[in-house]
Amino acid sequence: MITITGLFTHPIKSCAAQAHPQGVEVSVAGLAFDREWVVVDQQGVFMTQRRWPRMALIQPLVQDGQITVQAPGMDPLSWSLDAPAGDNVAVSVRIWSSDTLGRDEGDQVAQWFSDFLQTPCRVLRNHSRARRYVLTERVRPWEEKSQGWRQIGDQINGFGFADALPFLFTNEASLEELNRLVQQSGEQAVPMNRFRANVVFEGLPAYEEDYVLG
Repeated sequence: MITITGLFTHPIKSCAAQAHPQGVEVSVAGLAFDREWVVVDQQGVFMTQRRWPRMALIQPLVQDGQITVQAPGMDPLSWSLDAPAGDNVAVSVRIWSSDTLGRDEGDQVAQWFSDFLQTPCRVLRNHSRARRYVLTERVRPWEEKSQGWRQIGDQINGFGFADALPFLFTNEASLEELNRLVQQSGEQAVPMNRFRANVVFEGLPAYEEDYVLG
């Protein structure tokens, strides 16, 4: 039997996760507020932990109609999920090879992130007019077996700033097998949060998730 052992969103791309032990709203666009915000540099290029590892220390929390961010040495900052009236200008954003739209969250938010990351940056929220395509090459192996996957290739309203797909699933058994090999090589085991999954489950053999159809 397959059992879900964890549900997580990453409200701000490349920042820390928010756990949902009581469940979370889900749609074809993914879990609610997952990768809903993105941090961009002065050239408008999205920022990630690969270059800015301090992003992992930023802890976002979405609840009660607002988002709050916390980080070491910083006062918490909260702002409303409601878009300011008349401030809905669309900003072009490219996530790898996928073009989409964002809305700037303003100077106060930008200053908080700039101060903590020690570099000028802006924070964009997924725009209400944004439409994204998933990367079809990621799902092509399943297309001949499941017509349902073809629908996922269409434009998705609300699909935020995730790299390629609205959902990321990970398997406890796969991590155990990976860590067995990692430790055999003399390295330390890695935790599940390194993989930044939305849904963590158990009940399948290692790597069997690669062959499960939606």
